[in-house]
Amino acid sequence: MNPLTLLLTNNKLENGDKFNEWRRNLDIVLQYERISWVLTENEPTPLSGDATPEQVQQHERWQNADKTTNCYILASVSDMLQKQIACMKTASAMVHHLHEMFGVRTRSARVKAIQTFHNLRQKPGEPVRDYMMKVISAVTEAEMLGADMDADTQMIMIINSLNSSFQQFKLDYELNSKDYTLSELMNTLQNTEEILNIKAHGPEANVASSSAPR
Repeated sequence: MNPLTLLLTNNKLENGDKFNEWRRNLDIVLQYERISWVLTENEPTPLSGDATPEQVQQHERWQNADKTTNCYILASVSDMLQKQIACMKTASAMVHHLHEMFGVRTRSARVKAIQTFHNLRQKPGEPVRDYMMKVISAVTEAEMLGADMDADTQMIMIINSLNSSFQQFKLDYELNSKDYTLSELMNTLQNTEEILNIKAHGPEANVASSSAPR
């Protein structure tokens, strides 16, 4: 048994809240089985009496891939959804029907998640680690819902959302753009925050902050 099928059976689609996650997991399993093409290739025309061996082989290949995909889809949705799609002729028809049911809800949730990320601003005095955890959570949720955000634009938006104490960091980033992952940016900002505390309160502030539990 393909161990990747646990992605589907352990995360069954029951409503539109996790449609994108379910669709992504289905793609992973189908790619592993090397049959993901069955969702995009048209069903072959019925075989005629004078079909060549190559045409017969192609027809059987598509039919077998479609049946396997049908099974994966039916095994990965709730009983209620099974009843709605079990009679559909092809796997691509099943996926299209589910997308029609849940696509609008997914788009609405995606727009809301992107807006949440856009509206984030670090409050004065808010620890940068706490703020970055909010940012990472917002970005992760948006991406799970299918948002495609350019990495450079995403990073610029995050840095510009920092409070005024990071003004010098913002200027340095504009002059010397560096590629950060979100976790790398968080660590760099924490180091910057510690340096700012030392400058503002003297070396004893850093001793106190370093001795505090993290």
